[in-house]
Amino acid sequence: MATPILLPTGMLMPPSADPGCLMVACEHDPVGTGRQIELTAVALRDAGWRVLVACVSAGGSLASRLVEAGIEVSRLSHRPQPDASALPRLLGLIRRERPAVVLGWGRETLPAVAATRLLASAGGLQRWRHLHLLSQPPRGRVEIAAARAADGLLVTADSIAGACGALGLASRTTVVPPAAASFSERGERSQLAVRLGLDPAKPWMLCVAPLVAPSRLERLLWGIDQMGVVRQDVEYVIVGRGRLRRRLQRRARVEEVDGWLHWFEQLPCLPELVPHVQVLFQPGSVAYGGCLPEGLAHGIPAVVTDSAEYRELLGDDEAGRLVPTVPESEFARRAIELLENKQAADACREAARKRVASIFEPTKSLAAVVAAIQS
Repeated sequence: MATPILLPTGMLMPPSADPGCLMVACEHDPVGTGRQIELTAVALRDAGWRVLVACVSAGGSLASRLVEAGIEVSRLSHRPQPDASALPRLLGLIRRERPAVVLGWGRETLPAVAATRLLASAGGLQRWRHLHLLSQPPRGRVEIAAARAADGLLVTADSIAGACGALGLASRTTVVPPAAASFSERGERSQLAVRLGLDPAKPWMLCVAPLVAPSRLERLLWGIDQMGVVRQDVEYVIVGRGRLRRRLQRRARVEEVDGWLHWFEQLPCLPELVPHVQVLFQPGSVAYGGCLPEGLAHGIPAVVTDSAEYRELLGDDEAGRLVPTVPESEFARRAIELLENKQAADACREAARKRVASIFEPTKSLAAVVAAIQS
C-alpha cells in the first residue's frame, strides 16, 4: 500500500465541486510504473479529486494495491496486453463517470485513450481533457499521432521533453520528475529467502523488466555468465512476463547460469524484497528502469545500460553505473565492483540520497503532478 505522503498546504483545489480524474493504465508490478500510478492516484484523491483507475490489461498487483489504498478500480480486460477489446468498456466507463480529466499512463495506453476520445467525440459525449504521462518517448506513427492528439503531456525527464519537442509538442509538455518514495513494508530477509527460494547468506541482485525484445535481457544473461567466472555466490531475481520467457530460460540453461536465476512472472512481495537487494540490474529500455526510483529511495546501487532517461535518474555514474552496450563484459565488471568495493557502493548510496532530496523528493514530485493536472 502507498505510504501516505502529505502534499503542501495551499495546493490548488480541483476546478469543480465533483471533479473526476479517470486514470487509464495497464496492470503493473508494485514498483516502477505501478508504484508511480499508485502514489499519484492517492495524491490526487488527497487533493480532492474523485479518482477512478481503469486497468486495460491484467497480470499484475497494481489493482489490488489500489483497492487496499481506497482507490476505486475498474478492470476492463483479462488479457496481458492492452488491445481494442477494452475500448468499448473504456468508452462506457467514461460515459458513465463523465470525468473532467482522463490521465493515460505510459506509451502502451496512448493509442487506446486517443481512440476512445475519437469515439467519444463522434458519439457526442462531452469533451474531457486528455493528459498523458510518459516515462519514455512515443515511438512509431500510431503512438506519435496519439501523443499529438492529447491536450497535454507530462514527462518524467528533460530528454523525453526534448523528444516530444522535436515532434512539435513543446508547448504542451510539462516535466514532472518521478517520486522516489521508499516502501513502508518490511520483510525479514530469512523469511523472504524461504518464500522465494533464495540463499539469505548470498548477495541478491534484481532486474524488473518485461520479457520482450527492448528489455535486452540476453545482455543480462551474458553479464551473469561473465560474473560467474569471478563470483558464484550471487542470487539473481528476474521479475517479468512476456513472450520471450521460454527462450530466455532456454538460453540460461545453455549458458549454464540457470542455477543462479530465480524467475517470477509477478512478485507482489517486491516492496518487501527491494530493501534487501544489493544491486539492481537493467540491461535494456524499460520504463523507470524497472524499479530505479525505489532503488534511489532505498540507496541501492544500479548497473544499467547507458541512456538519457537512466542518466537523468542516476546521474553521471553517481547513484549507479551506466555502462555502454559494447564491450558487454563491462556490465559484469561494474556489477562486481559494486558488490566488492564498499567505498564505491557507499558513494552510490550517498549520491542517491542527495538526488532524492534535490530532484525526486516524493512530496514535491507528486505536488508537481497534481498541479499539472489541475492547471
